[in-house]
Amino acid sequence: MAGAAPVATTPAPVPAWSAPAPYQYGGLPREALALLEVELDRLATNALVFSIVGLIIGLLSIIGLLTGISVLGQIYRSGLPARSARVKAWIAVALSAVVVVFWAGVLALLAAAAGGGY
Repeated sequence: MAGAAPVATTPAPVPAWSAPAPYQYGGLPREALALLEVELDRLATNALVFSIVGLIIGLLSIIGLLTGISVLGQIYRSGLPARSARVKAWIAVALSAVVVVFWAGVLALLAAAAGGGY
């Protein structure tokens, strides 16, 4: 069969766009993953600082609560362990929640005391 023509095969069609794997950064290099983890840790530290300062200035605890929840969502979506950032974010969320409930109770008591004079 020296004179037989080669058989042409057609390759399988490649889709124009394929969705990335959900909740994974598998294709990123290690340096990018390290930078992402540092950024998550920085955001978690900011959330913790806002929560601690929120003990004095109640409004900042709301910012700490929202930032902490946001960081936890980013950690979940990234799939990175980010243990330090995760711990800081959970502490920020818990502390902020306690402070928000405390200030809401104080404001409710003040409103009840002010409105009870009729």
